[in-house]
Amino acid sequence: MKRRLVWGIIVCGALFFPWREAALRGRLDETGRLRQVPLPPLAGRAAERRGLPYLTKDPTSYARWLAAGKGYLARREFEQAVWAFRKALEMQPLSSEAHFLLGVSFERRGLEGLPGDLTSWDLLAEEEYRAAIGLDDHLPARYNLGRLLERLGRHAEAGREFEHILTLAPSSTVGRRARAALDRTFAADLMPRTLGDELPPSLPDPGEVAPE
Repeated sequence: MKRRLVWGIIVCGALFFPWREAALRGRLDETGRLRQVPLPPLAGRAAERRGLPYLTKDPTSYARWLAAGKGYLARREFEQAVWAFRKALEMQPLSSEAHFLLGVSFERRGLEGLPGDLTSWDLLAEEEYRAAIGLDDHLPARYNLGRLLERLGRHAEAGREFEHILTLAPSSTVGRRARAALDRTFAADLMPRTLGDELPPSLPDPGEVAPE
């Protein structure tokens, strides 16, 4: 019985290994390497497509990058927010919302005041706010620009931004905030410079994301 089993194994091996060798040779190219078989389109690989979100943490669309950036902003991870909003702008360069949020990220990053940081965060924020305004007159960006200019002591420029908001949307939330800010900048602009330097400014936290 054992002898028959041994002979059976030998016969099977003799038949199997030459076939495997021939099959392997058929898959080799002229250099002796395995031929690269192209993968089918992702549309036909449903299981792999469903698993892709679990294989990478990086967003793959404008909306996801924007959502990721807002999450970073909420957690005060401003440099990561800058990175996310820049990725969103790579996909949609004409997005006023992404420019606005990138400006917010720049301004808040600068307000951290880290030692040895010489980056002109306020200038970067101003550029992004103006980019958002230039695309579709983004009122929250205009409001934040006014707040930034007010904080930098450029009261006349800030007042013009607030006046523009009041012209377009006086009864909106951002319009009501602009009215209060305009009164404040008007008073600061009339105040003698020496007296103004002695008094602390009565400003809320700058760099907020103003509501529509």
